[in-house]
Amino acid sequence: MGILHRQNKPRLRCTMLYYQVLNFAMIVSSALMIWKGLIVITGSESPIVVVLSGSMEPAFHRGDLLFLTNFHDDPIRIKSSLGCDPLLSPVQ
Repeated sequence: MGILHRQNKPRLRCTMLYYQVLNFAMIVSSALMIWKGLIVITGSESPIVVVLSGSMEPAFHRGDLLFLTNFHDDPIRIKSSLGCDPLLSPVQ
């Protein structure tokens, strides 16, 4: 009985490795499907981004997650500023 048990160990290790690789592939493919789904839904190439620096404070802090959309129904409006070129004005 001990000899049969020793012979099945390499096969058991191979089977466990196979299941681990398959499980990892399922996790990666699920994450990619969710990411591609968000790209289609939001219309943005990067639907989720992380603020890496403090350049957007006080509105957004370092480490915040931003959910971006690119809907064509919402037009971009330019703020009107006195004495400024409209091309250099901040976007509203």
